[in-house]
Amino acid sequence: MTREELLQRYANGERDFSGVDLSGIDLSKIKLNCAILRDANLSGANLSNARLREANLDNVNLSGANLYEAYLCKAYLRGANLKGVNLEKARLRITFLGDADLSRANLKGADLNWADLIRADLTESDLSEVNLKGAEITGANLSRANLAGADLRGADLTNADLTGTCLWEAKLYGIDLTGADLTELNLRGFDLTGTNFTGAILTATDLTGAILKDCKGLPIMG
Repeated sequence: MTREELLQRYANGERDFSGVDLSGIDLSKIKLNCAILRDANLSGANLSNARLREANLDNVNLSGANLYEAYLCKAYLRGANLKGVNLEKARLRITFLGDADLSRANLKGADLNWADLIRADLTESDLSEVNLKGAEITGANLSRANLAGADLRGADLTNADLTGTCLWEAKLYGIDLTGADLTELNLRGFDLTGTNFTGAILTATDLTGAILKDCKGLPIMG
């Protein structure tokens, strides 16, 4: 399907484009709010500045796609292939990304406030300066991810894997780390007030000088 055909069908009121092949197509600045693109192939497509508010992109293939500054608030991307995607400065507030593959993705400066990232794979992804306040990140894999300068205040990281994660200057006030793997994590000097460490793995974790006021379940470090 071409860009022109997609836009014409959308303008005529069609919304269901499940399974279409739009790989490698220039869809920059396109407006497809509330469109249904489940199981579609958008790998390598250019969706920079696209507007996909409340769109259904479950199980879509967006590997290697460019979504720079795309608007995806309240969109559904559950189980989506977002490996190596460019989502820099994208707006993803209250977006559903459960079980999505975001490994090695560029999310620098993206807004993921209150997003659902349950069991998402964020291995080696760039999440620097990201807004993750109140996000649901339970069971997610954040190993070797870059979260430098990220805002994680109030985020739920229950059972998340944070091994080898960079948290330099990240805001971690009041996060839930229940059962999280924090092996060899550098938390030196961080303000961890109100953090829940119940059942967390703290093997070789550096908490030197950290503010641990009102923390819960802080175990003896192994």
